[in-house]
Amino acid sequence: MCKTKVWSLAVTLAALGALPACETGGEAAQAATPPERRGQTSPDRPHDHAKARGTGPTKHAHQAPNPRRESRWVLLQQWVRGAGVNREPTTSPPEGEAQLAERGRELFGMYCVNCHGAEGRGDGPRSNVFDPPPRDLAKGVFKFRSTPSGSPPAPDDLFRTISGGLRGTGMMPFVDLPEDERWALVAFVRKLSGRNARQAEALQPVPAPDDVSSRVRIARGRKAYEKLGCSSCHGPRGRGDGPAAPTLRDDAGRPIRALDFATKPLKRGDDPADQLLTLVTGLDGTPMPSYAGTASDRDLQDVVAYVLSLRTARFAIDARDQEETGRLAQGQYAQAVHTVVGGCGCSHGQ
Repeated sequence: MCKTKVWSLAVTLAALGALPACETGGEAAQAATPPERRGQTSPDRPHDHAKARGTGPTKHAHQAPNPRRESRWVLLQQWVRGAGVNREPTTSPPEGEAQLAERGRELFGMYCVNCHGAEGRGDGPRSNVFDPPPRDLAKGVFKFRSTPSGSPPAPDDLFRTISGGLRGTGMMPFVDLPEDERWALVAFVRKLSGRNARQAEALQPVPAPDDVSSRVRIARGRKAYEKLGCSSCHGPRGRGDGPAAPTLRDDAGRPIRALDFATKPLKRGDDPADQLLTLVTGLDGTPMPSYAGTASDRDLQDVVAYVLSLRTARFAIDARDQEETGRLAQGQYAQAVHTVVGGCGCSHGQ
């Protein structure tokens, strides 16, 4: 690959296209583990947490995924290779939230506990594999919402995250699950967070412009990007190297990276509407603020155009940066595909 070409999401996913569906150990696991956390013990097998409790057998880490399970996760396999999925619900939550949450508890144990932990605290037996680490759901602080900063997400917000996954992380899409099961997971996550009693109104969305590739809008966006202080963390060219970047911490006090817009996946995806939503709501639990009421719609639209332009611009990218980006992405995706398709953490439905 030419050294001057950006390692974009498309390039990363093209590399991922050659991955086996379930690569779980060795180099992939090491690549996905943050340097400061390497050397910590981590289960080698999908059910080591069960073995530690004496509650069940384990499967070898390199055992191929069950063909029946793999055949049920067609959309996930396509998503791993770059395809979009439909995150929007087409049904309403089934009635009876208490019963729904109990069903969600069972599903959470099947699909989520190995990363998020039994109580959703982000301390599952494979949690140290991922960077960023799994979310502590019990805190009730959620990044991806349509609601104001400091508010709980709407049920539909949780449904979209569960259905659509988050690019560049271990959170894979569960769009292959029937909608009633996804709603059950939503109900259980709301119960875990202790914030299901209150509802917050969604913020008014900023309309996505249809000319994000306009040179005029991009030029304005560069100025708005500076005016709103984006470069202090993300750097003037969006490389995540702004002067404040080394000081950034998340709500648990852990160092957090300012996203490199040029080379790293945008977690919600590249859709301008999703990027505008991030600017309006902020990302609770991180230093990323909400710009609701502090920036004009046009400024936000222009910033999105500039950020998206960085993803297609040609920079002189260091070969080591390309290698690290690809290795990390491959490791994360391989581990996460194993979690879902391979049944990691699952004692049912094999």
